[in-house]
Amino acid sequence: MAEWRWHYAVDTCGAKDDRPLETEIDIRKSSNQPLEMELELNFDGMWNLRAKRWTMGTMNTFGLGHDVVDVAAFAEQLGQPGSHMRALFSVREVRQAEDRARQKNDGEAVHLAAKWAGKEAFLKAWCDFLGSAPFPFTLDNFPWREIEILDDSRGVPHVSLSGDASPAFQTDYSGSIPDVRISLSHDGPVASAVVMIQSGNDSREIR
Repeated sequence: MAEWRWHYAVDTCGAKDDRPLETEIDIRKSSNQPLEMELELNFDGMWNLRAKRWTMGTMNTFGLGHDVVDVAAFAEQLGQPGSHMRALFSVREVRQAEDRARQKNDGEAVHLAAKWAGKEAFLKAWCDFLGSAPFPFTLDNFPWREIEILDDSRGVPHVSLSGDASPAFQTDYSGSIPDVRISLSHDGPVASAVVMIQSGNDSREIR
């Protein structure tokens, strides 16, 4: 991760002032990744210095997955006698779904459905990367509980791997440092998730 320290001092002047413009920029980064920087100066009675764009390295996509869940059908399956659906979630996932249901004053099934969509989307993204290569699990022994979709303290979802899932994932992505990004959404009868597995460094642009 790059570390940035910005400092600039601009001696501003009006149209009738012929003092020179002095600009100092100090940028420090702790990584050795390639850096591209564009700077833009605007004159509107004063000189304004702003960073327009910075790009660090490249971002490679190593898998993309998307899944949609019918919330009503999922809730029915979850509540059926003898259903093993709840056992496919970890204790932490169920606890978070219960907490969110209390906060939102809606049903637990809505939030579990979104997490289930996240698990499915992660599986699809993983399969997308492997292509025709052998998959380490089948649908019968896939470690669903070890693929956790958990919210952080800000409510942002993340994918957490444990048990057999973690070493299998690291083996398939050997030689790279994968970054798993997930987005969850639910609206009315539908819960949805998108997962992108990437490697590389982030790129950002300021408009």
